[in-house]
Amino acid sequence: MAMTSNNTTSVSFFGPSPGISSRFINHKFFAYKNYGGIFSAYDTVRKEKVLIRAIINPYESKNEIIKVLNEIKLMKYFNHENIIQLYSIEEFKNEAGCSLFLITEFMDAELNQILRSPCIISNNHIQYFMYCILRGLLCVHSAEVVLGNLSLEEIFVNSNEDVKIVSFSHSIASGKESLSEEFAKEPLKFLFLAPEYYLNKNYITTKSDIWSVGCIMAALLGKRLVFIAEDYIRQIVNIVNLLGCPNEEDLIFVGDRAAEFIRRIPEKPKRLWNEIYPEAEPLALDFLDKMLVFNPLRRWDTEKLIQHPYLTDLYLSDDDIRRAMPFEFDYHDKSIDIKILKKQLKAEIRNFVGKI
Repeated sequence: MAMTSNNTTSVSFFGPSPGISSRFINHKFFAYKNYGGIFSAYDTVRKEKVLIRAIINPYESKNEIIKVLNEIKLMKYFNHENIIQLYSIEEFKNEAGCSLFLITEFMDAELNQILRSPCIISNNHIQYFMYCILRGLLCVHSAEVVLGNLSLEEIFVNSNEDVKIVSFSHSIASGKESLSEEFAKEPLKFLFLAPEYYLNKNYITTKSDIWSVGCIMAALLGKRLVFIAEDYIRQIVNIVNLLGCPNEEDLIFVGDRAAEFIRRIPEKPKRLWNEIYPEAEPLALDFLDKMLVFNPLRRWDTEKLIQHPYLTDLYLSDDDIRRAMPFEFDYHDKSIDIKILKKQLKAEIRNFVGKI
C-alpha cells in the first residue's frame, strides 16, 4: 500500500532533501536521473535490498505527472522476469515541496556501468543481454506500448544474471497520435533514438524501440556508442554516413524538407559491420543489421528478432506466450486538464497495493 510517512530519514545527495521511512536503512547512491535520483537501501521489513527511485516535485507540470503515471501504471501492468517490479510507493511532503519514492526490486548496476568498466564483454554476454531485453520488449510490445527512452542507462543487471527494463517514463501508445505536443517534445537520449523520432513522429511504433536495442548492441560490441553527436542534425548525418544514403523508397516516411536535407548529404556506401566490429560473430552482425535499419517499415520487429538464429541457443517457444492486453493511455489525451491528472496521480498513490 502507498504510504505517507512521518517517521522519515533524510537523503540529500540530489535536490531538496526528501524523506523516506526509517524502515529503509544503509542508503547508497545508485544513479542520478533528471527527475531526481536512485539509491539503494536495505528494507528492514522485507529483509532485503531494494532500489528507491526519488522523484522530486512530481506535480510540477503536466509532463511530469504523465511521466510518473507512466512509471507507476506500466510497472504495475507488466509482470515479467525482464521488467523491474514495483514493490511500494511512499510520498513525502514538506515546506520545500513533494517527493515520491518508488521502491522496486534491487539491481546491481546499469548496463552503462558495465560498458564503462574494464571487464571484457564476451559474445555470450551480448547474446544473453539481447535475449533478455527482447523477452521483456516482447511483453511490452504485445501491449502496443513503445518504451521511447530505451538506452544503456534504462537496462539494469544483477550479478545473478538478471537483466531488466526499468523505465517507462516516456512510453507512448504505438502508432497513436493522442500524445500532447508538450510531451512529444520532451527531451530523450537522442543517441539511442530511431530516425523517425526527429524525421516523422507519425511513424513511431514498437519498431522504434528496436533501433534503440540495435544501438545498445553496437555499443556493447565496440565498447563505445555507435552514434555520437551534439544534436539531431549531426545525428542524422552520422546515421547516413554509417548506413549509407537511403534510397527514395526508404525516404517515404520522411517529410519533404528533411528528405531534401538527407539528399544533400555527400553520398557514401554503407559501411560493413565486420570492418567496424571485426571480432564479432557473423550471426551477431546479421542480427544487428536487422535492427539498425533507417526505414522503420523495413526494420525487424520483436517477434522476428527473438527467433533470429543468433538467439537459437536461448530462445524458448513459451516466450511467445508472455503477452499482455493492449494498454490504454487514456491520461495522454491532449484535452485532459492538469487538475484531473493530479487527481489521477494522487489516486494511483493512494490506491496502490504493492508487495509488503
